[in-house]
Amino acid sequence: MRLSQYLQPELTVTDIQATTSTNTIESMVQLFASNIPGLDGKEALEALLAREKQVPTGLENGIAIPHATIKSTDKTTLGVGLLSQAVDFGTQDGSLVQLVFMILSPQKAMSTHIKLLARIARLC
Repeated sequence: MRLSQYLQPELTVTDIQATTSTNTIESMVQLFASNIPGLDGKEALEALLAREKQVPTGLENGIAIPHATIKSTDKTTLGVGLLSQAVDFGTQDGSLVQLVFMILSPQKAMSTHIKLLARIARLC
């Protein structure tokens, strides 16, 4: 699996101005909603925050992968964000996050969603 299959250049952003994990997710959702026709930003934000509340998506070494499945998209999409200052994402090693990979997938693509998560985790 290649990340380039799912990554859209317009969903890659540097210098995200955020002070919390919630602000970071909100910024990324705005980016997704403005670049993916038909994507319901409210649905995406609610799904991502609900997932984050269950188990924080911070990995180790300053990386987080907020992700969710939603109804308002028909394909798995990956975005990447670099934060201007590191924020707490509840990482396993206690590090603050500065690099975020966000994944949104249709509910019917759970297998692809899981494989993409695993691929990013292995690379990082």
